[in-house]
This record gives sequence, C-alpha cells and structure tokens, in this order.
Amino acid sequence: MATTLYPEQKNSTRNRCAMTAARSVFLHGHDRGWCGVIRLRNFKPEKTITRPPASQLWLNLFVRQSRRIARRIPRPASSSCHRTAPASQRRPLLWKDTDLANRRVVLLETKTSTNSDRFLTDDLVRRMHALEQGRRPEDHVFKYKSRWSINDRTLAVCRRTGIEYKPSHTCGRKAMATNAIGLGIDIRTGGG
Repeated sequence: MATTLYPEQKNSTRNRCAMTAARSVFLHGHDRGWCGVIRLRNFKPEKTITRPPASQLWLNLFVRQSRRIARRIPRPASSSCHRTAPASQRRPLLWKDTDLANRRVVLLETKTSTNSDRFLTDDLVRRMHALEQGRRPEDHVFKYKSRWSINDRTLAVCRRTGIEYKPSHTCGRKAMATNAIGLGIDIRTGGG
C-alpha cells in the first residue's frame, strides 16, 4: 500500500504517511476487539544527509553577493542569516507585526501555538526600513508564495556568485548556534 500511494517518495515519507496511519487503524481494530495484534515493520529509512551549517564567512559572503547582483535580494534567506526564525515562520510575517524602532518582530502562532518575540540585528533593521516604504500594515514583509521559493532564490544567488549552496535551515538557528559555540559562547546553559 505504501509503495502504491508513494511510489516516488523516500522510505521515511512512506513510514510517516502510510505505515503510521495503517498501524493506527490496526491498533484501533485490536482495541475494539475486531482483530488480534497486527505488527507492521517500517521501511528501512535512507541515510540522512547532514549538511554543515553556514559559517560566519559564508553568511557574510552571501549577504554581500546578494546585494551586488540584485536590488531585490532574497530577504527571507538573508534574514535566516540574521537568525530571526525558520523559513515557515518568516514567510507569513506582516508589517503590522514588526516594530523596527525597537528592533523586534512578533511571530504569530509558532510551533508551540504561541506568539514569539524575535529581535533583529541593526543590519536587518536597516534593510527592512528600505522595504517598508509605501507598504500597508496588512502587507507581507516578504513576498514569497511558499517556503520553498526562499531556497530557490538562495540557490540562484549561490549559482550566480559561485559560492556553495546552503538551504535556509543551515543558515538560520543551526548556523547561529554553531558559530556561537565556535566563539566560546555557552549557549547550551546560558552561561558565557
């Protein structure tokens, strides 16, 4: 069933989307007394590709090169470099949820279903001020249709400038944490 429903997908997707659902149905049947215990084995997952996070040098190069090649730089990707939020939370950000004077944005209903304040760097605030001109409070800060278009723009910048491509996940919090630890900042326990 899983291979019929998901012929092109990886085994991890088949396990998550098909096997977990089938297992739940069989467990429900067992709980109701309709059948005995039926065990299903997951497909063997493929090896995951671990990408190293973006270094501070890469982040600086990316921002500089994206400014050079176009006025409309991939701002959500660039904001990844400034560690504001994951791509899925940056995309629907509205101007009414930004407070550039106090260098902060409010992300509505994050993964934990709560609002979250995020603070912005001076550089990002400067660039967002330029974007804000002529925009209404209900307008989107970043005009992207989906989270994947952020990576598409990042890939385009990397190809045009000759730097290694890194998806938005490796440019955000993962890069911030790795770079902070490399500088000797103890972010795990909050010490310094």
